[in-house]
Amino acid sequence: MSLRLLGALSYLSSKRLSTAPRVFAVRLRISTSAMSYRPNYQGGRRGGGGRGGGRRGGGGGGGGGRGGGAGRGGERWWDPVWRAERLRQQAAEMEVLDENEWWGKMEEMKRGGEQEMIIKRNYSRGDQQTLFDMAYQLGLYFHAYNKRKTLVISKVPLPNYRADLDERHGSTEKEIQMSTETARRVGNLLNTSGGAVPVDDSPSASSHGAKQSLCGVNTTNSVSTLEIDTAKEKLSAELKHRQEKLKASATAKEMQSFREMLPAFKLKSEFLKAVADNQVLVVSGETGCGKTTQLPQFILEEEVSSLRGADCSIICTQPRRISAISVAARISSERGESLGETVGYQIRLEAKCSAQTRLLFCTTGVLLRRLVEDPDLTGVSHLLVDEIHERGMNEDFLLIILRDLLPRPSRFTSYPNERYH
Repeated sequence: MSLRLLGALSYLSSKRLSTAPRVFAVRLRISTSAMSYRPNYQGGRRGGGGRGGGRRGGGGGGGGGRGGGAGRGGERWWDPVWRAERLRQQAAEMEVLDENEWWGKMEEMKRGGEQEMIIKRNYSRGDQQTLFDMAYQLGLYFHAYNKRKTLVISKVPLPNYRADLDERHGSTEKEIQMSTETARRVGNLLNTSGGAVPVDDSPSASSHGAKQSLCGVNTTNSVSTLEIDTAKEKLSAELKHRQEKLKASATAKEMQSFREMLPAFKLKSEFLKAVADNQVLVVSGETGCGKTTQLPQFILEEEVSSLRGADCSIICTQPRRISAISVAARISSERGESLGETVGYQIRLEAKCSAQTRLLFCTTGVLLRRLVEDPDLTGVSHLLVDEIHERGMNEDFLLIILRDLLPRPSRFTSYPNERYH
């Protein structure tokens, strides 16, 4: 298996604009009549005094939004009388700190085996400062969380934020939604750290995660080499049998007759030989010759037919998200299968792939993010960069990274039999 880089080029004519754009001078008018954003204004932060009071308004407008009277929840912090009364109520709700009690508890915690002590008491800021001074004298650490409603005294330094103490946003047990690619990376990191994480073979699992597990890149030590080779041979045979079955269908035969009419199909053998004999290949052709839809299919069909489907992982980049989706849908239709089986796509915030996916279309930005997580592109056998002549910022960055990636010796560590052409 080898990593091969292919780029598709097209020749486009450019037209220069002969006329320079006009520059219009405008007058900037700033009105200071509406000042309802001031915190101490009677209208509050939002709403203000309504529309009145302007050049055309009569009397004062209504008190809309959070301000204009009671404000949020009946609070009127701009009112000095109400503010003083509210502060007196809050002071009455505060508990009284017993310094001797907490000094004894801190000394007991320091001598014992507890790492930290969580205090959920309604103490004033002055009492909280007293607790901080006591902890400092005993060589302990103090931090207030959850708007100073939760106090923590610990033997080790404390972070500025703890989700387990955040009553509104934090949670100790919460289901996290993530993409299949992110789930694969998390699983691989857990595997390398020594934890035994089972491989998810469900259809929603990432194709690359399944292939990496079969190749033994990030598997646990309990899986032997013989079991890995057996699983790879079985998967390759299943992919070949499935591909032959799809080719025999009426839909695939009809699409095959259309594919044979494209100029790219006449150079199929020559193209596959060039891919096998070269590490980097640049392909150029006219628009509509079949570069985008046929060349990735040629590689996929050749790898699956040669019983190398388990090791086959083709990534084809597109400059736009709509292109990645439409091309993946077109190739799936030509193969007579549903989108997300052997051919899928992955864009920002959306993915359509499965454990059987061997040809993945993605945007250049998605591939760059993957390179940040996996600089060696582990498990990728072929990489096609389409529409490279557009020379966007992401495409230029990708070419720079790939230029440094191709001769990297670390690429041979994961696959000893891998060679570059």
